[in-house]
Amino acid sequence: SNRFFEPITYRRCTMSKDYTIYTHADPGPAVIKLTAELVEPLAYVDSVKYVAWQVEGGKPGSYDPIKKEVIIDLGNILNNYDYHRMGMLYVAGIWYTVIHTLFHEITHAEQVEADPDILELINFTQSPDEMAELVSDYESAARIATRDKMIEFVKENTLPPLKEWSWLGEQISNLV
Repeated sequence: SNRFFEPITYRRCTMSKDYTIYTHADPGPAVIKLTAELVEPLAYVDSVKYVAWQVEGGKPGSYDPIKKEVIIDLGNILNNYDYHRMGMLYVAGIWYTVIHTLFHEITHAEQVEADPDILELINFTQSPDEMAELVSDYESAARIATRDKMIEFVKENTLPPLKEWSWLGEQISNLV
């Protein structure tokens, strides 16, 4: 375990798997609870790491099917303005970017779970054009699934108070 991460290990019951949620940057209990609910049934996710400014290229998240690891970069999310460009207010935009990123990366894990042969296909695809087409197809499907999950999520869940966002809330308060 990396000394920078504070692990939260969950074990639901004897029938469930073990998985770990690391919080170098803590998104707050609502996101941790949602993460646990999403990860528990997935065979291709053993850990989720919440970090700050560590994912290359400013990406808000990544999924590594070989390591069975999701990384959500809350620092990069603070710098992501996709929802703001669509007219969403700053605080809400940050919240929904976190949820969107989590859903998107979990969707990639669900894709691998639904079609484990994709791992072999990725490993044996030699042509950059073939790889680009493969990635494009899976990204497109993940975007659609993420959008659908977001629609369902916002129907049933409200924005929690900023004081319940832990590290993420502190960063937003400092920025504002």
